[in-house]
Amino acid sequence: MRSDSLIRQSDCDRAVFDGATNSWYPMIELENFSSWNRDKRIAIVRPTDKADRIAALERALPDDKTATIPTSIRELEKTETEVDESTIEKPDLPDKEIYRLAMQLEEWISQHPEVERSKWYSNFNASRKGLSRPQFRYLLTLFED
Repeated sequence: MRSDSLIRQSDCDRAVFDGATNSWYPMIELENFSSWNRDKRIAIVRPTDKADRIAALERALPDDKTATIPTSIRELEKTETEVDESTIEKPDLPDKEIYRLAMQLEEWISQHPEVERSKWYSNFNASRKGLSRPQFRYLLTLFED
């Protein structure tokens, strides 16, 4: 059977090769756990995503632990936070790549609700992906309401 006809038989317009039988088969549509449909090239918005994201973000907020932090350190953290949150920079990447990274980040945050917001940058390995902190904050603005 020709691969074109196998692709047309598939729900997702793909064929898959099975090395055990040395044959091609129409591929079944698999459940998509990401927020991006690669076949149709569209974002997937599920009705519960926003509520789940909000709950995950609320769980990620740190408890008030200011009583255990010395005053000088507390003042330093406050100053750094004020500077950090006011600086946002659009990454020098094509828009398609920016949105791909934003969707990847959003999915990562939803899968790691236990990670504190202040640790997202390092735990997401944003610097290894070539993002500065201001660029990382820009990605956050793309999906946070």
